[in-house]
Amino acid sequence: MLTEASLTEILKKSFEKSFKLRLVKAWVFQIFLPYYHEDGDMIDIFVQSYGDKILLTDFGKTMMRLSYYTDLDSPTRKKIFDSLLASYYVEYKDWKLMVLVDDLDSLFAYIMEFITVITKVSDISFLKQERVKSLFYEYFDTFMTKDLAKKLNVEVVKDYSPTFDKKREYGSPYAILKKDRPPILFFPILNDDRCKDTMITLLTYKNNNVDNKSIWIFNDFNEVSTKVSWKLIDMVDRPLTTFEDNKEKILEYVAELCNA
Repeated sequence: MLTEASLTEILKKSFEKSFKLRLVKAWVFQIFLPYYHEDGDMIDIFVQSYGDKILLTDFGKTMMRLSYYTDLDSPTRKKIFDSLLASYYVEYKDWKLMVLVDDLDSLFAYIMEFITVITKVSDISFLKQERVKSLFYEYFDTFMTKDLAKKLNVEVVKDYSPTFDKKREYGSPYAILKKDRPPILFFPILNDDRCKDTMITLLTYKNNNVDNKSIWIFNDFNEVSTKVSWKLIDMVDRPLTTFEDNKEKILEYVAELCNA
């Protein structure tokens, strides 16, 4: 059975004097270690007896913190979360992160990996939106197909290709089509490759006399090389250097075009 004395003896081998223990309830201890979240709060780690093994858990503290900024409703967020836990063999149940320690001599390694998991999950913010670049297109799709479409009462066409593009090689991710008006085309851009693809698409439209109003929206202009991004500026009608900060501007500009 796990006791304060036996746990202290195990932890002293690796953490020396840089830890403290607090008895939470019978056979459950909280370990205080000098590891912190970004806001300065100490990372919560608890150990409890689990037969002849030890269970490491955070008692739901990590997910509670995460819930202040976001949730796991997004399939992409959930996929990242599940992949992260699987890579460290951490289980998730009833908001708790847990890992079973079957070799007490390896407790130090288990604790350090558990801290790594907690840090990564907390930082996902998932992962404070601007850090999870893989979610940019998902956020943008929601904005276009739900927010913009509803607020402006317009139909947003996905994967639009002009009539000359029979093989659909030069499509625009999103378009608003109005009778007797040039199509309004939207190009969300995350990286250099997407930037280059957009330039090729717009140049092809120009060479085929495709009249349009194009808007490109960067996740973050600073994440794309200047050499590439500045070439694109001369080819589009409206450049926006960040997405999150310019949602209202997008709505206003599109409203002007639709009502012109």
